[in-house]
Amino acid sequence: MRNTTNIKLLPLLLLILVFSCTRDEDGGIVRLSKDKFEKEDAKIIGEALKEDLDAYYGEELINPVENIMAQDYLEKLYETILQTPEVEQRIHFDWTISMIQDDESLEMFSIPGGHLYITTGLLKFVEAESQLMMMLAHEVYYSDRLLFIDKLKEQFGGEELGNILLENDDAKVSTMAQYLRDLTIDSDNVTEADEFAINTVCPFRYDTESLNQILSADNNSQLKWVVNRPPTTERVEMLINSSVLCGNQDRQFPERYNYFKNFLLPK
Repeated sequence: MRNTTNIKLLPLLLLILVFSCTRDEDGGIVRLSKDKFEKEDAKIIGEALKEDLDAYYGEELINPVENIMAQDYLEKLYETILQTPEVEQRIHFDWTISMIQDDESLEMFSIPGGHLYITTGLLKFVEAESQLMMMLAHEVYYSDRLLFIDKLKEQFGGEELGNILLENDDAKVSTMAQYLRDLTIDSDNVTEADEFAINTVCPFRYDTESLNQILSADNNSQLKWVVNRPPTTERVEMLINSSVLCGNQDRQFPERYNYFKNFLLPK
């Protein structure tokens, strides 16, 4: 006869291995630490970080309703990427893109749950739609594959992420948000994100190699996005070689992008 007791205990043992929690005297959970955070966790944590960042930027955030045509242009590019089969969380996450009114900062970053921030300075620096498409697709990879959740866990620990899930008052939401904004991505993850971007953008016949025009710009040291996603020689060569496999992809759409910059983007 099979020992069913051990079988019944197995789910409980697995649950204990997955996370541990601390309860208060009334039995309520006050601390939670997990070994692995899933997409549902990423969505909740991302919403908390977004709320904090929105408050941090305040009036610098461009109102999407008052600038509907500029917002619509960016969202259409973003949505084009999100509807490709490469994006695993395209339905689960509430993907958003927010513009920051800051012409001095050349910055773009994303946080868990599919939320992306980009400054007007970087939008004005970019010269073609194909360049922006590759940069957006690159950032989508990090959110889609839960990379930033892993980075937060490495830096702050599972219990600190658990504090956000439990909405504890001492959760380090602002600290985590600023950490991701300034995070430098290691070369392996940058390469994976570039490969993802090429595979995502290639079917639309964009010039995927045009990202190298951003990476090799004379003043690219001013681009925080480039500094935090370092343009190594290997990265540039990979973009060239992988783009060749796309075939004859020469669509950059500089005129369309210049119209966005000159007539739709807030001054």
